[in-house]
Order: sequence, then C-alpha cells, then structure tokens
Amino acid sequence: MPPRILDFAEAVLRRPSMYTLLGSPAEVVAFLVGFVSGRAGAGGPIEAWNAFQEWLAEKLNVSQSDVLRSILSSYGESATDELLRRILEYRALDSQVAPERKQRLAPSEAPIPSHDVAHSVPAPGTTWRVLARRANEEPVSVSAAGTFDELVVDHWLHIEQMEERTWWFRVGDARLMASVDVDGRLSLDVLRGFYDVVRGTTDEWIPPT
Repeated sequence: MPPRILDFAEAVLRRPSMYTLLGSPAEVVAFLVGFVSGRAGAGGPIEAWNAFQEWLAEKLNVSQSDVLRSILSSYGESATDELLRRILEYRALDSQVAPERKQRLAPSEAPIPSHDVAHSVPAPGTTWRVLARRANEEPVSVSAAGTFDELVVDHWLHIEQMEERTWWFRVGDARLMASVDVDGRLSLDVLRGFYDVVRGTTDEWIPPT
C-alpha cells in the first residue's frame, strides 16, 4: 500500500490554502513537519516521511535535517510546487521497485489474499457509487447493500488505477485511495475537501443503475 502520509502531503501541496492560513511555502512546510511529528508514535507515517526526506536529501546533496529548508531557500514562492514534484517523482520510483520487494517477501510477510474483495471490484475505467452516513447519525440501511458507519458520501467514484490490495478513485477534484484490510474490508481514505474516512464491506459497493 502506498504510504498514506505521502497521499496527505500531496493533497496539502496541491491545495495549501485548505490546510494553512496563508498557504505560503514556509507555512505549508511547517504544517507538514508538525503533522508528521505529531504522529511519530504511529510508526508508519513518520517512517514513510523520513524515507522520502532521506531520498530527497541524497538527490539535493544536503543533510536530511536541512532538506526542507534547502527547498524553501532555493525555490522561494515556488517551493511548494518543487516539493510536490519531488514527492510525485519519489512515488513513481517507489511504485517501480514495489513489485521487486513483493517477490522478496517471506510467506509470513505476504499480504493476506482477499479474493471476495478482488472479484467484487470492477476494472479501472468503470464507475461505481458509494453511500455512507455521518458518524453522529443513526446508520442508514441501503436495501440489501448493507449499512455504512462513517461520513455521508453519495457520489460516483471513477476507478483510475488498480494495484494489489489498493485501488485509486476520483470523485470531483478529490483523489481517493482504497485498501483491502486483512479481514477483507475496504477502507477509503479521502484526503481532500470535506470528506473523511469511509469504511464498508464489499457488499456495500453499489454499481450504477
């Protein structure tokens, strides 16, 4: 699964005024550093961010502690654009080496297959709808499709890309990443706008009529 902290960083850099007061490069960098530091105990987010910074420091020939300061001083008002470009470059390289890493996984590390989910998800280029409810409201049953238990979402989702246990969707100007949990549930993390996390079983995916 692509590191979610990089999804969040990409969303912030694309629309900085949604996450910071002024949207200035220095403010955006401070926000991202604070966001990652506040989740240091979670392991995954800060490890993924540190791996990106280590890669970028090597590219820029600076120390890892100075990498963001170097971007700010070198690019000024264009620093957010440059940092976004570097994140996209890093993720493209990371996705190329991911298949090689999967082949090296020990059996105990290999992802647990979820055939029911895999068979229920359509191919890229198709469009499905997802429904949910607000967390503070009673569950909303959707006939035989089941019940959601998070934020209200009633939109068409266009599937852009499918990888092992990961699907990318587009709804409006928001990009969604869906991952398959070990128990076969789909988790959607929506990283822009007013959306939040939506969770549901495969039976809750409703094809358009």
